[in-house]
Amino acid sequence: MARAVTLLFSKNAGEEALTSGHGLQTVNWRVTLAAEYPHQSLEKITRLQVQPCRGLFTEFLASTKNTTCVYINSSAVQWRASYTELSSDLIVSLDDILSRIPDLQSQYDASFSSPSNLIPIRKLNYSSKTGFDIGLGVSSASSVVSEAYTGIGYEYFEKSEVSANTSLKALKDNLPLINHNFRRDFEILSPFLVLPFQKNNTISEIGQVYLVSYFLGNLARYFPTHWISLIQGEKGDIAWPTLALAQSFVEEIFPYLVRELILEAQKTSWYDLEKIEEIKAGPQW
Repeated sequence: MARAVTLLFSKNAGEEALTSGHGLQTVNWRVTLAAEYPHQSLEKITRLQVQPCRGLFTEFLASTKNTTCVYINSSAVQWRASYTELSSDLIVSLDDILSRIPDLQSQYDASFSSPSNLIPIRKLNYSSKTGFDIGLGVSSASSVVSEAYTGIGYEYFEKSEVSANTSLKALKDNLPLINHNFRRDFEILSPFLVLPFQKNNTISEIGQVYLVSYFLGNLARYFPTHWISLIQGEKGDIAWPTLALAQSFVEEIFPYLVRELILEAQKTSWYDLEKIEEIKAGPQW
């Protein structure tokens, strides 16, 4: 499906123009999983890492402009965030992805000692005078996420509620990474402010789902002993409840996100950050 979407969004390019390969390469998986006992190996599953390279993943992000459709407690798209290209030295772990997906948050927090890297968004406001304001909810990851955004030009403060605020210039340079909770029959999609990836890289929501699929597919195909051990609930299977939920998440959400990208692209051309002032002052989405 990702290949079809890449072709659909690539102007004047046929299948022969696509680079062969997934666009991702594993980073020392056998070394990462090496352990004296099998359960110790299973416990290190979420440390597995990949690095983007030439191929489908990078071309998929390029053709879709690394875009996330943003919903603010609604089933309708209010905004589209098109993120910058990924740095060539970016490395992403399975834990990096799992900890940033709202639909996995409850299970992830119950399984692992570190909290999910996201904060619920209550509202978004933009004004040419006051800048871009994000009203936030409560989260155990608040300090980690707030420090990251403070370091890229956002102000983080507390009035009657916690907010993150930034100027238009800072917003253009560093769009907030936003993911959603889809598990309510798609009627109300709740947004979350998400911790940027390594070196402030931002990967679109559909790109993150692609990564989950790649991790799970490679694990099942090339490490079947580990995969079967996880499924059978053997000692060290701490990651399995989250991985099982992630598997069903990919199957359900990836087609939905593809559909939304296509529908939005049909309405108008992709939003240009230079035209962000078209957003009327003070909308509370």
